[in-house]
Amino acid sequence: MAAPTTTAPGNNLGFLTILQGPTGTLGGYLVTNLWGRPLEFRLTSPVQPNRVQHILYGDTLNNYLCGELIGKTLVEKSAIPATWIITDHPAVLELRLRVAVPVSLWVPGGPP
Repeated sequence: MAAPTTTAPGNNLGFLTILQGPTGTLGGYLVTNLWGRPLEFRLTSPVQPNRVQHILYGDTLNNYLCGELIGKTLVEKSAIPATWIITDHPAVLELRLRVAVPVSLWVPGGPP
């Protein structure tokens, strides 16, 4: 059996997380091969929504920030495509509506 190549489509996993910092919301995106070897890493600058965005997006602001603004941008800017994206932040699941690859939620210590 041949070993998978490191950048061939169909062989890479994406891991996307969102962090809340004192200066705003930021995201990190890691693409690995199937062996878990890192191929690419991207990090956003902190995003701080303004008052108008709070009013316009209301309860959906967090989903917009995490899935559409941060998540979609990180995935689109990545030079190496992933065929499956895994996140530990529920609001990133909004990304499912924006990309053509599956996006799954991993819950540490959750049910298998």
